[in-house]
Amino acid sequence: MDSASTADEHASDTSSQLLDTFHDQYLQVRTTMSQQDKEITLLRAHLETSTATVTAKDTEIAQLRLRLQQASDKEQHHKDKMSQLGKDYKSARHREFDLLADVKQNEAAKRLGNVHRNTDHFIRREVERLNRELDELKERVGVTDEGL
Repeated sequence: MDSASTADEHASDTSSQLLDTFHDQYLQVRTTMSQQDKEITLLRAHLETSTATVTAKDTEIAQLRLRLQQASDKEQHHKDKMSQLGKDYKSARHREFDLLADVKQNEAAKRLGNVHRNTDHFIRREVERLNRELDELKERVGVTDEGL
């Protein structure tokens, strides 16, 4: 019986050791799972923070794209305006040359008009002088208008 009792004790000791080993492993697994749960919670928090950061950056990128588009539109408007101003300037220069040509033509016409007026005035004075001389000659000769 001693050997049966020793075998029972040995089996009991082996069972107890196995139970202790399984219990220790269970505690290690539980501790590991608890640590992993904490890590998962931290990773989820980090993921939420990262998601919020990415969302904020996406919003910032969208705003920057909008500002870039607005700046591009403003630049295009400025280019179009400068192009139109260039065309207007060119047109104004052509108009200026046309007006200068008109001014020269008007000045020439004015000079011609002055010459014409001066010529008319000279002719009238000359006709008046010749009429006076004719009248003087008629008086000297004694000719009357009826005798002509």
